[in-house]
Amino acid sequence: MAYLQSKQIKNLIITGMMTDVCVESTTRAAFDLGFNNTIIGDATATRDREVNGQVVKAAEVQRSFLAGISALGNLYTKVVDTNDFLNGK
Repeated sequence: MAYLQSKQIKNLIITGMMTDVCVESTTRAAFDLGFNNTIIGDATATRDREVNGQVVKAAEVQRSFLAGISALGNLYTKVVDTNDFLNGK
């Protein structure tokens, strides 16, 4: 954080693996530290999960976590796809 602040960086672009673990926790922590976040949704990924003996497919986990992290009017982050990001949307 100190490095980003020393460079006066306020806006973070977040991608990576696993959407429901590292991406989500990084995004929430960055928000708590005062950063403005954008997740490139199609540049994140996860895998199938299991709860109570039932498999939750990766696509469902992905959609759910991206929807949750961008809820409340993009409180924690804005979620965009790569094409929109590269085209400044």
